[in-house]
Amino acid sequence: MDWHLLPGETLIHQTKISRMVFFRYYFLALVLLGLSAYMNFSEQIKALNLPVLEASGVLIILAFIITFIAERFTGREIVGLTTERVLIRKRGLTDEEMESDDAKKGVSGLFGAVRMEALKLETITNVQVRQSIGQRIFGMGDLAIMAGNEEHVIKDLHHPFDIEKAIYRIIEKRSESATFPAIHQLAWAGKLQVR
Repeated sequence: MDWHLLPGETLIHQTKISRMVFFRYYFLALVLLGLSAYMNFSEQIKALNLPVLEASGVLIILAFIITFIAERFTGREIVGLTTERVLIRKRGLTDEEMESDDAKKGVSGLFGAVRMEALKLETITNVQVRQSIGQRIFGMGDLAIMAGNEEHVIKDLHHPFDIEKAIYRIIEKRSESATFPAIHQLAWAGKLQVR
């Protein structure tokens, strides 16, 4: 995300798709690791005179590959808040695929092209978190950002309320710093009394 920053812009908060969306990958990796451990310590498997060490190594490598794929999927959509903008990074092969919900589960989510959307904080009119019961249980939700006349929805984000609060905080700080000097300029001109 750092390479998308403008000069003088800093990243304040960043979140990505929750790992719970891809729990079946992690579960499969754990099952393979458990099977590998069972093969190494089971007397029944050793009695079969099979190449236990090689088979166990293959299972560990498969568990590593599955975990790597799941981690790549969680980085498919990332939302970052900077001092100037909200950055939304999506990965997919085509624009239609990037918009579809099923793309998160496809192979193109691993190796596809990257699309970056940048929403200026001045254009954001509303930020909303939508959660189903399942999403609430696992600490994830959909983030909907209204900028201009367009709504940008990022699904299944990890702790979406954190980024929502961070966006509102930075917008409030910017609006306070914009109005505060104007009040003091009026006071110096003698048109307003500041107590």
